[in-house]
Amino acid sequence: MRLRLQNAYVDGVKIHDVDDLGNDYAIKSAIRTRIPRESRRPRARALGSVDRSEFYDGQVIELEGHCDAGSDLATEDALDELGWLFSLTADANPPLPAGSGGRDHVFTFRRLGRLEDETLLFREANAFEAPAKGWAGLASWSVTLFGPDPRIYSTVQTSGSYDPVPPPPNYGLVFPLDPVAGGVIFAVPLTQALLIENSGTAPTPPLLTVTGPVTNPIIDNDLTGEHFYTTGVELTLGEQMVVDVAKHTVRVQGELRQDVVDARQTTWFDIRRGPNYLRLRGSGMVSGQTALGCTFYAARI
Repeated sequence: MRLRLQNAYVDGVKIHDVDDLGNDYAIKSAIRTRIPRESRRPRARALGSVDRSEFYDGQVIELEGHCDAGSDLATEDALDELGWLFSLTADANPPLPAGSGGRDHVFTFRRLGRLEDETLLFREANAFEAPAKGWAGLASWSVTLFGPDPRIYSTVQTSGSYDPVPPPPNYGLVFPLDPVAGGVIFAVPLTQALLIENSGTAPTPPLLTVTGPVTNPIIDNDLTGEHFYTTGVELTLGEQMVVDVAKHTVRVQGELRQDVVDARQTTWFDIRRGPNYLRLRGSGMVSGQTALGCTFYAARI
């Protein structure tokens, strides 16, 4: 797939902008290839998140561009900066340990015709190259990016929250007699749920925040029938538990607490495309105080 780009940035540094003719860098070609999954055997769901993609393992983006800084010397300096930007260790702070394989970079871009930016994490797959060809002040460059996640994410965050404690039933509303069983039918409130919608085309990992009071909270995704169970958690008023599905971490009041995950019953579920209904269960919840929040970034395959 060829990406037609309006602009592009690596770690916040502009490397392409069709409206900025004075920029030193420009991308001539951006080709995205998703890596087919070699094996599609069924995978365990209870102890980990659902596969990011049934068909793909990751993605590769091949960039070719040119650099024109106005003179041979300035262009050479600009290419040095660009090569350092794409390197495995660029701006790593603290320094990366030996054998770590480098660090992640952020590639942010806007496609021509779209209204919002998109982003992905990558590491350099092939070394940055800038062959000596062209004319004075102009040089070409190329690099291959590898992203282990096959998804591209919106940079616009979607969020929502809800009070999981339903209001008391209003027994003052009387309905007509039941023609079969007889008697009066009373209004019964529906169990509440948090409705959120993933506008992308692929499942995406959420950040789930539970605010107390609540003991041993359980988070359900009614769309998929998946659940996140905890044990040994007791949140008092205002205390929070944060579940980061992408990182598979749970923090209680900021402290890493992987021990509270009931791994036997838990699925680290993604937010599926379209509407999702999330529900919070647990004991000791209080209306107006207990809450479930969800934030995520829409994703495309």
